[in-house]
Amino acid sequence: MAKCDRDDNILLIDDGGHILYLYSPDGKLLRTLGTKGVKGEDGTHFNQPTDIAFGLRGEFYVSDGYGNRRVARFDKNLRFLGQWSSEGEGEGQFVLPHAITTDAEGLVYVADRTKWRVEVFSPEGNFLRQWTHIGKPFSIVYAQDGYFYVCDGQNARVTKVDRSGRIVGFFGSPGGGCGQLSTAHDIAVASNGDILVAHLDGRAQLFTLG
Repeated sequence: MAKCDRDDNILLIDDGGHILYLYSPDGKLLRTLGTKGVKGEDGTHFNQPTDIAFGLRGEFYVSDGYGNRRVARFDKNLRFLGQWSSEGEGEGQFVLPHAITTDAEGLVYVADRTKWRVEVFSPEGNFLRQWTHIGKPFSIVYAQDGYFYVCDGQNARVTKVDRSGRIVGFFGSPGGGCGQLSTAHDIAVASNGDILVAHLDGRAQLFTLG
């Protein structure tokens, strides 16, 4: 998993190594975050982190993840600001926080994949609400058009959702062929609206919505 910040630097997750790498746009390693090969649950350790999202003031959030059940928050200089959540099925808890994104107001959306829900938090981590009607969210992205795109791996489709949680539409179908999404695992949306879906079988598919 990799994400670009507002300066086009690249934050790359090595989930098996429990570490994040920060690269310049030309590929120079600038910083590392975490301790390679060492699991933990604090400002200098992760346990199989899964995704990254950026806030309005340059801060960023890490869903952490396969081993831990938390969101870790850092400022733009990679200083640890705190964390929230714990393992569980209650509101504000996580079973598997597999993906994370933020909207235009800075709210934080976490795809709790195994629990089939998306939980919504304030930038500081206060639980606000949850969506339990959009399938099994493997990945979620807030796009420039003001909508969320959810990779629903269980139902082999991409679901488009507005900020109130209303489903606007979806595309995709079961199978391993062109346009089929049975092994869909991750999603990205380009500035022009094109949607890239990555599959566990090694495929990547590009969709243009018109």
